[in-house]
Amino acid sequence: MIYLTTIRDVAYKAGVSVATVSRVINDNGYVNQDTRKKVEEAIEVLIDNEKLSLEDITKICDEVVT
Repeated sequence: MIYLTTIRDVAYKAGVSVATVSRVINDNGYVNQDTRKKVEEAIEVLIDNEKLSLEDITKICDEVVT
Protein backbone atom coordinates (compact mmCIF):
# COMPACT_ATOMS: atom_id res chain seq x y z
CA MET A 1 0.00 0.00 0.00
CA ILE A 2 1.32 3.41 -0.92
CA TYR A 3 0.94 6.20 1.61
CA LEU A 4 0.22 9.70 0.37
CA THR A 5 0.78 12.82 2.45
CA THR A 6 -2.27 14.34 4.10
CA ILE A 7 -2.97 17.80 5.46
CA ARG A 8 -2.63 16.31 8.96
CA ASP A 9 0.88 15.09 8.14
CA VAL A 10 1.85 18.59 7.05
CA ALA A 11 0.33 20.13 10.18
CA TYR A 12 2.19 17.70 12.44
CA LYS A 13 5.50 18.24 10.64
CA ALA A 14 5.14 22.05 10.76
CA GLY A 15 3.83 22.08 14.34
CA VAL A 16 0.65 23.93 13.43
CA SER A 17 -3.05 23.18 13.17
CA VAL A 18 -4.79 21.64 10.18
CA ALA A 19 -6.71 24.92 9.80
CA THR A 20 -3.43 26.83 9.47
CA VAL A 21 -2.20 24.45 6.77
CA SER A 22 -5.51 24.89 4.97
CA ARG A 23 -5.18 28.68 5.09
CA VAL A 24 -1.67 28.46 3.63
CA ILE A 25 -2.66 26.03 0.87
CA ASN A 26 -5.73 28.04 -0.10
CA ASP A 27 -4.07 31.42 0.50
CA ASN A 28 -7.12 32.36 2.53
CA GLY A 29 -7.00 34.32 5.77
CA TYR A 30 -4.09 35.65 7.76
CA VAL A 31 -1.05 33.48 8.44
CA ASN A 32 2.14 34.84 9.99
CA GLN A 33 5.00 34.81 7.47
CA ASP A 34 7.20 32.61 9.70
CA THR A 35 4.35 30.12 10.10
CA ARG A 36 3.64 30.18 6.37
CA LYS A 37 7.30 29.41 5.70
CA LYS A 38 7.26 26.45 8.16
CA VAL A 39 4.18 25.02 6.45
CA GLU A 40 5.62 25.46 2.96
CA GLU A 41 8.89 23.82 4.02
CA ALA A 42 7.00 20.90 5.59
CA ILE A 43 5.05 20.44 2.36
CA GLU A 44 8.26 20.41 0.31
CA VAL A 45 9.94 17.85 2.58
CA LEU A 46 6.93 15.55 2.67
CA ILE A 47 6.29 15.76 -1.05
CA ASP A 48 9.95 15.09 -1.86
CA ASN A 49 9.74 11.94 0.28
CA GLU A 50 6.60 10.92 -1.61
CA LYS A 51 7.86 10.98 -5.19
CA LEU A 52 6.27 8.06 -6.95
CA SER A 53 8.01 5.86 -9.45
CA LEU A 54 6.27 4.52 -12.53
CA GLU A 55 6.10 1.14 -10.80
CA ASP A 56 4.34 2.72 -7.80
CA ILE A 57 1.80 4.45 -10.03
CA THR A 58 1.12 1.18 -11.83
CA LYS A 59 0.45 -0.53 -8.48
CA ILE A 60 -1.99 2.21 -7.50
CA CYS A 61 -3.84 1.88 -10.79
CA ASP A 62 -3.99 -1.92 -10.44
CA GLU A 63 -5.41 -1.60 -6.91
CA VAL A 64 -8.09 0.83 -8.08
CA VAL A 65 -9.10 -1.41 -10.98
CA THR A 66 -9.41 -4.58 -8.87
